[in-house]
Amino acid sequence: HAVDELEEETRRLLASLDGSETAVDQNGISRITFEEVDQIMAKWSNRLAENNATNKMDGAKKSESLLIAMERHMKSADTSAGNKLVPDTVSYNRVLHAYAISGGGLEAAEHAQSILDRMLENCREFDSMECADQVHHSKPPEPSVVTFNTVINAWAKSGSQMSGSRAEQVFACMEKWYHECKEKSDDVNSAYIGALPNPRTFSGVMDAWAQYSANTDAGAERVLAILEHMVDKQRRLVRGEAVEGIVVKPNVVMFNSAIHAWVNAGKFQRGAEKAEGLLKMLEDLDISGDLGEKDETDEDDVGLKPNTRTLSLVIDAWARCNDPSGMAAKYAQDKLDLMENLHREGADVKPNYVSFTACITAWARSRRVPNAAERAEAIFDRMCHLSQELNDTSLRPTVTTGNAVITAWARSRRPDSASNAERVLEKLEEMCKPNIYSYNSVMDAYAKKGWVRSSEKLLQRMKELSENGDLEVRPSLITYNSYLNALSKSNLKREGAKKADSFLKKMENMDDLQPDLRSYSAVIDCWAHSGDPAQAKCANDVMRRVLEQYQNGVGDVIPDRMLFTRLINACAKTDGNNRARRDALKLALQAFEDLKKLPQFGSPDARCFGALMTAICRCSSDQEEATRLLQAVFKQCANAGQVNDVVLKLFLRNVPPSFRKKYISNGVPARWSENVPEKFRP
Repeated sequence: HAVDELEEETRRLLASLDGSETAVDQNGISRITFEEVDQIMAKWSNRLAENNATNKMDGAKKSESLLIAMERHMKSADTSAGNKLVPDTVSYNRVLHAYAISGGGLEAAEHAQSILDRMLENCREFDSMECADQVHHSKPPEPSVVTFNTVINAWAKSGSQMSGSRAEQVFACMEKWYHECKEKSDDVNSAYIGALPNPRTFSGVMDAWAQYSANTDAGAERVLAILEHMVDKQRRLVRGEAVEGIVVKPNVVMFNSAIHAWVNAGKFQRGAEKAEGLLKMLEDLDISGDLGEKDETDEDDVGLKPNTRTLSLVIDAWARCNDPSGMAAKYAQDKLDLMENLHREGADVKPNYVSFTACITAWARSRRVPNAAERAEAIFDRMCHLSQELNDTSLRPTVTTGNAVITAWARSRRPDSASNAERVLEKLEEMCKPNIYSYNSVMDAYAKKGWVRSSEKLLQRMKELSENGDLEVRPSLITYNSYLNALSKSNLKREGAKKADSFLKKMENMDDLQPDLRSYSAVIDCWAHSGDPAQAKCANDVMRRVLEQYQNGVGDVIPDRMLFTRLINACAKTDGNNRARRDALKLALQAFEDLKKLPQFGSPDARCFGALMTAICRCSSDQEEATRLLQAVFKQCANAGQVNDVVLKLFLRNVPPSFRKKYISNGVPARWSENVPEKFRP
């Protein structure tokens, strides 16, 4: 109802401002006041509080429509008659800010850019008038430093690949406008003074390049170049040297933007090293005083001391390295320890949930460190303790923090890793509400240990929670696949395979989700480890269902080479009487031929050839048949360039000794292994 009233009031104002007889009185003076229009614009801007990008863009556009109507009225009305309906800089900045935070991406940035362009065009048009003409026109408002910074910010948040270059163009436009105004400063007709960039201007440009940096270091390199150029200019200014152009003193906010660019670049180790280098550079500049003393009277001079965001960004950079050795986690831990020590010493630095979570994540990724999960949980406990000690709820662990610890235990190779993951989940339930990721991470830990009963209990618990209204923890495809993986790694053998097959069929009949390639792979693996004499046939039945669905266009599952390899492996592991093994070999050979006929699924690789050769060795009726088949398969493998060290050893170990001389008397030809990674070649 309130929005409808706002819409109606906006339409009334627009109709009046667009030239109806109610717009001005008999003396040509506007009947509508600036305050009246500004109040409606403010109400539209208040829609930005709603967590809906469409609503935010709608509010910004409605505000701009009123602004455009005011611009038209400003140009058409006679100022000498007393017209006062002229938008001011604050009006423009309100609309620009609305677009900048609207979440409207490129469209919002382009709207903001067009508003700035209109402002400058209006100013230049007015400034070119003779004094006598200016008297009869309202003076258009001049863009301020806030105006330029807000447009730069809109580009930084646009998500566009050209965000960095467009932000720099706005900065260049700002400089050009300032110099235009300065050149006219002695002219009595000059109506404007221009706007000088401040530290927020450069930080905005850097943030725009940081957004461009996603998965590339081009933007990060540009940010670094800008920062180094600014540092050099400020150094020379402090030394009393002549410096061309505008000089803005770098501060910690600009360094944070540069570090963020490298964090966002996705270059992992290199990005972390660059972030660490920028932190060292910041600390050195703060100690040396090369850029001059901090001006306490200047609110933009926030100094060069690393702050909470600086150190949190560096921790995040190391956490993103995904370093299994633990070195990245150690660097992240060092920074977290530094933050705690600085805080206890009274510095304006305090670790927050972001820095704690990033450090925990770094340890969770340290797969080669035996006690990585313990160290991750120790940080979690420190976080809880610090939150209580400082009575600071912002430090209380969130579900994201707890999930990072659960993940650390799920990835651990310790025998008690799954029970520890479960324990952390219980601890998390006492602090906050776990989400689907929390439960799925514990399911993953169970799966790796083959704990079927625990998986079934947790799965049932998730179902009960969702049935009681907690739809966020409703079992997902990941949940079900973890259960199937638990069955494939369990010691339930035939019982486990039957359970998995039955569960898969239930999934196929579900309305809300369907099994994916991982689901079918897990069930075929279950049959491969079942020890059932009919395991080859049962695994083949699963594969036939996948192929039938694919050929009929049902579902999204596309078979791949690995699925065929899993089927061949299930055939190779068949025990039982001669007939069972013979049938298994036939199915393995048929699966291999099917894969060759369906190149869209991928050609056989070394792993596939190795699985087939194993099936031949285990299931052939006699040595003569095995030798004949092995020769035929090995020739195909060599022609495909897929002979690796395992395939060669398997072949030579299972054929008569004379074959060694026949095939590799002069060494292994390079072409036999040309499609195998170098480290796996014979």
